[in-house]
Amino acid sequence: MAPGPDEFIRVEKGKKRGQIQAGKRIVPAFPSIGRIYHLEAGLRTYGGVFHIEEKLDGFNARYFRHQGQIHGLTRGGFLCPFLNDRTDLVDPRFFDHHPGWVLYGEIVGRANPYLSECHLPVEDVEYFVFAVADERGRFLPPGERYSLLEGYRMRTVRHFGLFRPREIESLREIINELTRDEREGIVIKDASGGRPSRKYVTPFSDLNDLRHLSALLGETSPGYFTERIQRLLAHCWEFGNTSHLDHLGDAFRPALEGFGTIQRGGKVSERYAMNVHRRETAEAFRHFIDRSQQIEIHPVSLETRDNGFWHFVFERHYPKATGRLRRMVGGRLFYD
Repeated sequence: MAPGPDEFIRVEKGKKRGQIQAGKRIVPAFPSIGRIYHLEAGLRTYGGVFHIEEKLDGFNARYFRHQGQIHGLTRGGFLCPFLNDRTDLVDPRFFDHHPGWVLYGEIVGRANPYLSECHLPVEDVEYFVFAVADERGRFLPPGERYSLLEGYRMRTVRHFGLFRPREIESLREIINELTRDEREGIVIKDASGGRPSRKYVTPFSDLNDLRHLSALLGETSPGYFTERIQRLLAHCWEFGNTSHLDHLGDAFRPALEGFGTIQRGGKVSERYAMNVHRRETAEAFRHFIDRSQQIEIHPVSLETRDNGFWHFVFERHYPKATGRLRRMVGGRLFYD
């Protein structure tokens, strides 16, 4: 039976945004991770010994067990029909052995209803664990987490090893490798688990974000674009490689194509897909997104597959971006 509205209480603001009270227990929010723009300087001020893990481009999800049932939460602390349907992504034995604990990870794959593209060879979706909290809300240090998860059928984010700030050349090579492989970046985690983590993204990640969101002009704040351009410039300066700037203009081609779409009477939209065990999950997810994100979901197809899943394809329509482009193409007045 699904939990009643009085069972789960969500915190909506501040550093604990997304924290859940489930009955008498607390399900902690995702830990905040600060960003560094200069890799060498950021690691020098961090100091000590640290783990380097891959930062994946996916959708944050928490799994926990409450009253015998496994639940999936979004980063914002919402019970998601898709995540609740796909509890097969986690090993239930983990919660048998560790009741009250919480798994934190990334949903990645081409059938991810929260991302319209994927740069990993995952046709369905997979869950990559990157953090674990015990029943007291304490996050396990990386080494402890690695040992713990070895005994379970769950994937974890890629671990590059232990490093010190002086090994900057090896770390730069990791960033160059991730850039060539079209991956997002790294997370720097203190070996003892006592200090907050830091993250650093690749120039590919910045360019890919610009390319993807440039088609949604009007839905995205100008700061989103300037932030990524600044990060890209900082990387090019530190690494002495300005070739990434040659691709900056191409990142805005989807926005250019959007004008033509609007002129032909179309709408700003994206296509997504997901695989679920139950047919009714597709409709529940549609209502969940309509309610929580204030965008329009339009079903395209829902059919069974040989693997036993229901494959749901849908489009997200963005009325705000569509309306703005229509006014631009139609010659309407704008005031700065």
